[in-house]
Amino acid sequence: MEYLDAAFQYFGYESFHEFAFWVAKNPYEFLVSVMIVLTPMFIISGILAFYLLKAIEKEEREKKKREKRLQNIKEDQDPGDKPKSGKKAKSHSAKKGKKSQKAD
Repeated sequence: MEYLDAAFQYFGYESFHEFAFWVAKNPYEFLVSVMIVLTPMFIISGILAFYLLKAIEKEEREKKKREKRLQNIKEDQDPGDKPKSGKKAKSHSAKKGKKSQKAD
């Protein structure tokens, strides 16, 4: 307990027992002192937790975007599918033929 006594001597008490008696005699003063010390730490902890939450949410959104982008790239590169430009060209030429028939 010598290391504790050294710590309490730093704060102006001869030993842990003297500090314990002070706490027993003045519990409200002790609790107020503890709350004064802990309140800023709780506030800082809450702020940092909020920033961490936002960073995690942002990372999850970016991950979903990357996965969706990769999925779209895989769908475009699938060898079994016909190219999109070919589908558009066929439908485009078919429309031209119908228009020319209407004009006749």
